[in-house]
Amino acid sequence: VQVNFGPTPAVPLPFVCRGIQDIAAEDAQAAPPDVAAGGKYEVVVPVGIPDEGTFEWLDEFMAKNAQYTELSDRAIIRWAESSGMKRTPGATWKHSNDKPDVKFNIPM
Repeated sequence: VQVNFGPTPAVPLPFVCRGIQDIAAEDAQAAPPDVAAGGKYEVVVPVGIPDEGTFEWLDEFMAKNAQYTELSDRAIIRWAESSGMKRTPGATWKHSNDKPDVKFNIPM
């Protein structure tokens, strides 16, 4: 994973995109970071057999434990779609129900 929080994009973009350092004060709300009790954080890594109910278990777990954040292909797809991106027609869950295709028809 590579993250660029610099003042300029890593590559030129075909559209105007303001970076986080360039945000207007009236468009932002600064908040102190959350600090875990005792300074220790907890990570849950569910391990399941493909197509045997992993996402069903995760949906149930997340409904009962809102303090956790799901990091998965499925969560990235949801985030991208809610941000207005359209998936490539024909994008499927062809390999397994637990591993969706993450295709958004974005030229690289």
